[in-house]
Amino acid sequence: MTDFGKRWGIGDMLKADYDPVIACIQALAAAHKTQHQNGGTDEINATGLTGVPVAPLLVDGVAGRVLRSDFIYVSDGSNPDTIYASLAAQWNSSPINDTDNVIKNGTTGVWHVDLSGQIITILNTGLTGNAVGVIAVTLWLNTTGTTYFPYITKSDQGIAISVYDVNFIVPDLTVVADAGYLAFTVTYLTDA
Repeated sequence: MTDFGKRWGIGDMLKADYDPVIACIQALAAAHKTQHQNGGTDEINATGLTGVPVAPLLVDGVAGRVLRSDFIYVSDGSNPDTIYASLAAQWNSSPINDTDNVIKNGTTGVWHVDLSGQIITILNTGLTGNAVGVIAVTLWLNTTGTTYFPYITKSDQGIAISVYDVNFIVPDLTVVADAGYLAFTVTYLTDA
């Protein structure tokens, strides 16, 4: 980035090109400094400062929504064709007791597995508030020996969890759990 004889090529800027940029930055910094010298301040909105109003978090534009994050663990149940599931509160939620032998096409505690075994759902009755939407998900531990990608979404019943492989095949989670352990982090919104 020089025209002082050291190098010059594609992507390099000549001094004549970057001098105006530097002049603009210097002018902005000087104006900001003058604003402070004349009693101006940077806008700061922080919880806990006296006299500073703090607006509620409006993630989806609806007041009263709550952002939460949990660790979800899925492994092999004690009985054949079942899942061992648990939820550990990571942030702003409540843990769910470990649940062994979650059966296909049935509900065990606050967990439901569909007929195919491809989807396990944390029911709204087990969440703090009803799920409104899933913001982010990470499959951060997979000991099955097969590459899987997480797919977690809000369902009518709560938060639905499934995985798919490199061929976009959604496997039976009871079979996946026979091979190893899956751990997810899910960040989601609830209605309260």
